Amino acid sequence: MSNSRPNVTSARSLAVVAFISMVLAIAMSSSAMADTSVLSPSLASWDFGNVDIHGSSATQDFAISNASAGAVTVSSVTIIGPGGAAFQVTSTGCPGAVLGTGDTCDIQTAFAPATAGAKSATLEITDDSGTLDVPLSGTGITGTLTANPSPLNFTPQPWFYGGQQQSMSLQDSGDAGIVTQSAQITGPDAARFYLAWGQNCVSQQYGPGGNCTFGVGFNPPNGPGTFHAQLELTTDSASSPLVIPLNATALSGPNAVISPPQTDFGNVEVGHSASKTVTVANTGDFPMQVQGLLMITGTPSDIPISADHCSNQTVNQGDSCQFTVTYRPSAARELNAAVVLITNGPGAPTPTGFTGDGVPGLNGAVTISGDPSAGSTLTCHPVGFPGGTDFAYRWLRNGHLMAGELTRRLTLPDADIGARMSCRVIAANAIATRTATSRGTAKIAPMTLTDLPGAFSDQGTCRVVQANRVVRLGPDRVVTSFGSPSTPWAPLTFTSGVPVKARIDGRLVGAGKVIVVSPATLDGFPNGRHSLSINRTGAAVQTPIVLGACALAGRLTGGPGQPASLSASSRHPISALTFQLPPQLPLAAARGWRLGWVTITSAGHPIRAFDLVGPRTLSNAVAVAVTAHTVSVTHLPPRTGVVTVTFRAGVVSGRAGTVHLTARLRGSPASVRARTPATWLP
Repeated sequence: MSNSRPNVTSARSLAVVAFISMVLAIAMSSSAMADTSVLSPSLASWDFGNVDIHGSSATQDFAISNASAGAVTVSSVTIIGPGGAAFQVTSTGCPGAVLGTGDTCDIQTAFAPATAGAKSATLEITDDSGTLDVPLSGTGITGTLTANPSPLNFTPQPWFYGGQQQSMSLQDSGDAGIVTQSAQITGPDAARFYLAWGQNCVSQQYGPGGNCTFGVGFNPPNGPGTFHAQLELTTDSASSPLVIPLNATALSGPNAVISPPQTDFGNVEVGHSASKTVTVANTGDFPMQVQGLLMITGTPSDIPISADHCSNQTVNQGDSCQFTVTYRPSAARELNAAVVLITNGPGAPTPTGFTGDGVPGLNGAVTISGDPSAGSTLTCHPVGFPGGTDFAYRWLRNGHLMAGELTRRLTLPDADIGARMSCRVIAANAIATRTATSRGTAKIAPMTLTDLPGAFSDQGTCRVVQANRVVRLGPDRVVTSFGSPSTPWAPLTFTSGVPVKARIDGRLVGAGKVIVVSPATLDGFPNGRHSLSINRTGAAVQTPIVLGACALAGRLTGGPGQPASLSASSRHPISALTFQLPPQLPLAAARGWRLGWVTITSAGHPIRAFDLVGPRTLSNAVAVAVTAHTVSVTHLPPRTGVVTVTFRAGVVSGRAGTVHLTARLRGSPASVRARTPATWLP
């Protein structure tokens, strides 16, 4: 028996050879599939150039054509390569297409880089003849952000003026967009500076050439000094952060030195005069603004400020101004007076004293004629002086001399509302002089804007009513209702279960179960107390009713899905206005939305209008603030009498209710109020 073993090594070698042959066959097959396609592109490659990383390029079309003799079937279209994520196939009809000789199919591509820098990829088209590669390239870019001004230098001013704010603009370059991500203030005095408004500017996306304005504020300490910090804006630009230096100086302020500090006129004959000049020097580090000179004395007519080169003047550092006080005694008595210099300096006003003695002179008096209201003219009348007397005129506001008012007539501006005016006459003849001052007028009333275009606070359309809410007529009740004030949309109404007649001062104003008396009907009755009579067959009752002038009236019109209009009309100029809507009638105010527009009518000026954008709008100093139930309009221009706020459809929604209005009169701390039912469609 043979002791030989089977040839295992030979069997294993044959198996290895067979496996290698199979692998080579597969590799050769794959190599054949990876052959170059017979298809050709309309563009051998494409560079998209510079493209904003916040957007996308225009699409680029590639026409894939078959110039071979046989049909070719396209299986896939893909983008490969390290930068492939930045390129997109936006449209194609090639996959699955069978292209005969001369046939084509289209592929649209786009470049949308998410980051800055050069990108590259390959557009790969695979078909049954091989693979076609088209190189793609492009560069992602961002804009460059600049600030203006930079550095931001706050205006030097005294520390006791408090803080100040300045605006700054951010501007993006025109080649690409940019995104601001955050802002912080750093540096040794960072706590003294802050972002005052426009915080959205430092966390938003800017388009090419876009800009945004925001405010930076500075709060000084309790004392002078120089302060530095910097505002750092982080962006997605390669130049991030943008650093803006911030500089501010708080000054000590002006300092008034009066020379002489005390003046003695000595003995002055009554009817004669003596004058003294006082110098006021500014030894501080900031211009001194002299608001006025206030004379304090028990005999103001005896000692006027006859020449004033300080009031309403600005005295620079190291400069001075002068004023002259004239003593014209009206009786034999001792003079004790002081002039208080009112400036923008720190601390209490600076006084200087005046003394003297006088003897008698001319006799006479002064009266004033004219309507004491803004816009009217007052006239000064000397009374009881002998013939041949010459007169010089001075006007006083609340007992203080008014600079530059030297004629008999004084036209009253809005600024004089609430003040009392008096006239001073300096009478002189060949032997004597005499100073006389009139009694003060009543407090100057606001200007009347009755005929202002668009007003509905005129007497014919608006009236204040005071009346009993319920009047009993035997067993029946008559209910009285009216707006505050009474207007065409909230008239004086009498409601009864039986037909009645209503008369005011015996004049019939209506009949029926529901009697509506419009303000136009009430226009036939003057302001004041009247007699209201309600009667039916066999019964009558009389009750008082008081009618007054309408100072403020409002109106709200609109409805669901419709524009809404808030209107206010005032008889006198107003500086600020607030509409308070009922809880069931809310406002939807979103930042950046165009909510509507505002129209302002002022006496003697063209009607002004501007768009209402977002919950806070500022236009030429007029500020509008909108909350869920409140609309406030402040810093209104002089002589404003009619304000209308119109909201676009959908801004106001809900159910009808009562709108409350509050207006602040110009030149006065007083406020007037009104309420009106909303004319709101169901």
